[in-house]
Amino acid sequence: PEGSVWHHTMLVMGQLLTHDLLYPEMIWAALLHDMGKIDTTRLHEHKGVLVSPGHDKVSADKYLPGLRHLIPDHLDHSLIEWLIRQHMRVQKIDEMRPAKQDVLRNDRYFPWLLAFTEADDMVRLFDETSEAERNALIEDAKTWLITQ
Repeated sequence: PEGSVWHHTMLVMGQLLTHDLLYPEMIWAALLHDMGKIDTTRLHEHKGVLVSPGHDKVSADKYLPGLRHLIPDHLDHSLIEWLIRQHMRVQKIDEMRPAKQDVLRNDRYFPWLLAFTEADDMVRLFDETSEAERNALIEDAKTWLITQ
């Protein structure tokens, strides 16, 4: 519903900037989390919609290493990578074996992943906010980018 990956990224960043559990690492992960869609996006042959399977792994493996120099050294780079790599898993947690669910839920970064997943949920965002509110989120994200 958001139109483009860039628009989506700005909306995710804007929502995270308002979150109580905000860490700068979350904003950096939001900025980079969908880079892999460049390589993975295709038209689903049965549904007729664009899908990007595996974009989370491609974002972490292919694009993050080349962009690490942009991220301040004092930030937790492992949290940024983990959020990028794991950001699609919460949606499928109920389909995982109980042991895998436990490993994910018990990870020290899991609370940040839940917050990130909520910010990445565009259906919820578009159902719960007005266009003016979404535009304000985008402006907040742009301001953050300019000041970094």
